[in-house]
Amino acid sequence: MPSFEDGEGATVRTMDDISKRVESLRDVAIGIRRELHRYPETAYEETRTAACIAKQLRELGMEVHEGIGVTGVLGVLKGARPGKTVLLRAQMDALAMQAEPEGRPWRSVLADRNHACGHDFNMALVLGAAHVLATWRERFAGQVAFVFQPAEEPQTGAMRMIRDGLFERVKPDFVIAQHAMDNLPPGKVVAQAGPIWASVDVLKLTIHGERTELDVPHGGADAMLMAAEAITSLYAMAHREHPLQEPVLLRVTSIAGRSGPGQPTAEIGIRLSTYNRAVQEAMVRRIGEVASGVVAAMRGTCALENTHSLPPIVNHPVPAQALIDAARETVGAENVVDNWRNTFPEDFAWFMERAPGAVFGVGTNNPAKGTGRFHAPDYDVDDDAVPIGVEVTARAALKLLRGV
Repeated sequence: MPSFEDGEGATVRTMDDISKRVESLRDVAIGIRRELHRYPETAYEETRTAACIAKQLRELGMEVHEGIGVTGVLGVLKGARPGKTVLLRAQMDALAMQAEPEGRPWRSVLADRNHACGHDFNMALVLGAAHVLATWRERFAGQVAFVFQPAEEPQTGAMRMIRDGLFERVKPDFVIAQHAMDNLPPGKVVAQAGPIWASVDVLKLTIHGERTELDVPHGGADAMLMAAEAITSLYAMAHREHPLQEPVLLRVTSIAGRSGPGQPTAEIGIRLSTYNRAVQEAMVRRIGEVASGVVAAMRGTCALENTHSLPPIVNHPVPAQALIDAARETVGAENVVDNWRNTFPEDFAWFMERAPGAVFGVGTNNPAKGTGRFHAPDYDVDDDAVPIGVEVTARAALKLLRGV
């Protein structure tokens, strides 16, 4: 393959030269991560973060769009000729919580904001990949869309960007996202096809009974008793009405209400998780049917409200294989984890409803460096993981653009 100059004197000839390019950018990518970590911003307030990202993308010669979904950023890197489009997404928002302890030069400058979820890490991987891929633009067909999404923590930012026209501005053939893995060490990468992130449905079941008196319970319908019977039936249904190969996690998260004089009512909070879209939809429907049947048999009525819902993330075989190959080339096959499932949801699922996609994970936890765990004030990542994630991201994108 003919060589070309990347503008900084480094000659890139083959995919193997990506490792050298990533290593040359190691301090740059780590510096990006630490700078973003110092200035955390919460959902839809990521103005400084977005401006910093947009500036870097423009300096790399990209077409940049800002303000998508309030604060989201899109950068488009065009290759030498027409071809496929690969979208790489990272989250921008931080948490409203106590800053980490003193001692880290890159600790948050704000006492009540903290990148305790690894989104600074994810942004550094995508920006690092942007630096790498910008040196390859004369060698690949198609284009790469770099998407920086607001408000992943409240799980609304992805849909906000979609409704604001993201997929009209760029029509990806494949979409890829990444996550810091706070329970794996640097050097481990999660890359697999199939289910990886669970769905979520946050449900509220409201039960209405019939007025009764405390000393004449047979004269009405006890809402709290109906709630107890409904909960028992729902747990039994969740464990019996789906294939054993399709896990379903149903949890009652709250129960409140009153019986006796007045209008007896009960409210049950339910959280449902699955790894299969059809099972998810069937289970929500059955929760309503089972609850209605139990309550009606006890002379009550009920209503089911779905207050928040996200599909599961099921990695598509094509982008998943690109990630698997990229991870093996980066860390070795023995360090690729291919049987992972998370029980929490991710709104990147809405992107994957619109294009074949995959999510991968990068181990970041090193207790010797005091990295901590997610959503805790002392959380941080081992920066040795940054170049690993950058390389996997860049390699996977190139494989998808080249069709290899």
